Amino acid sequence: MIKDEITKLLDAYPNFAPRNLKGTITTYSEALTDIPEWLLSQAVNEHIRTSKFFPAIAELRELARNLANTADVEHAKPAEEVPAWSGDTYWAAMSLFNDSLAGEVKEPDMRRNVNWIAYERRTAETA
Repeated sequence: MIKDEITKLLDAYPNFAPRNLKGTITTYSEALTDIPEWLLSQAVNEHIRTSKFFPAIAELRELARNLANTADVEHAKPAEEVPAWSGDTYWAAMSLFNDSLAGEVKEPDMRRNVNWIAYERRTAETA
């Protein structure tokens, strides 16, 4: 849950003292709802490991994007949790990555890429 990740950040940065804690939690929750929870969790963990200061929303979004584009994502969604698209849409998404990848495409990479396409679509639809 997104609020759990924000709470984790607040616990990790005890010197961060927003004027309106409830408002901060609401703002972060609303601004990050389009990022899959597993990916947001990875971004929060990475930020905690690498930064001395509480993150801006844009920092978390950038971390999520960067993590989704690497093989370092620790908890990619299993194939059965990939969005239920029609066969044509799924294979069109796969061809976007198959065309750009050299060598053998590994199953975890393919799953991660499908999840990222789903995230990008939701982002584009809400923009």
